[in-house]
Amino acid sequence: MSIPTLQNYMQLLSSPIELQHFIETHRERLDLDESVLGFIALYDSLEGNCAELEKLLNENKLHVLKPLLVQKKPFVIPNFLRYAALLTVLLLSSVFAYLQYFQHRPFTISTAYKDPGIPTFMGNSNPNSLESIMFHYRKDAYSKAHELVENALQKNPENDTLIYYSAVLNQLTDHKQQAKVGFIKLYNKESVYTTKAMYYLAICYVGEENYVKAIALFEKVSQSNDECLISFSEEHIKALLAHLKMR
Repeated sequence: MSIPTLQNYMQLLSSPIELQHFIETHRERLDLDESVLGFIALYDSLEGNCAELEKLLNENKLHVLKPLLVQKKPFVIPNFLRYAALLTVLLLSSVFAYLQYFQHRPFTISTAYKDPGIPTFMGNSNPNSLESIMFHYRKDAYSKAHELVENALQKNPENDTLIYYSAVLNQLTDHKQQAKVGFIKLYNKESVYTTKAMYYLAICYVGEENYVKAIALFEKVSQSNDECLISFSEEHIKALLAHLKMR
């Protein structure tokens, strides 16, 4: 199809219907001359009034078709740029969400002390029950061990060993408040588990973001005779103090 010229359009001024059809047929072509685009822009601005258009052209000659009257071509963003922009937005959103999460999430530390130690049998607890509890505990079958220790604790509620392992297993099975109650009970009495209970109670306070109480307990543990817990507590104190300094 040949490229229509300004002369082609002007020849149709006396036939408005034919001119309208001609314009609509060629309007979207990308190879039109600027003067032709100016003519179409003028035609549109006069709402297709051919008489007014002809009069304007005769009075002002062709300078009215200068580029300022050229109908602007729509700016089309290539698909690959669309996708790149979308990907950029998604990445920035993800980074923002990531930073927001790590800015507001609670500070956490590993308990770093998986095995609470060999049970000390006290009171009238059944050794066989404790052996079964420890068997499942060391196999990481915490739910079963928790069930067994709670059953044993109901029969012997003041047994320090059962109170301690109940608290440890409550913590491991995400029963945080029950764990805290058990550790506080042992902390407030003389027991072979007092130091270990202090350590795990400090872990509970870290989970509650009560860092000052946690540090105070870790400092008490670091003054005990339990070398393993002293080492862990000192590391936790350093980490907590660094975290508080960054807040």
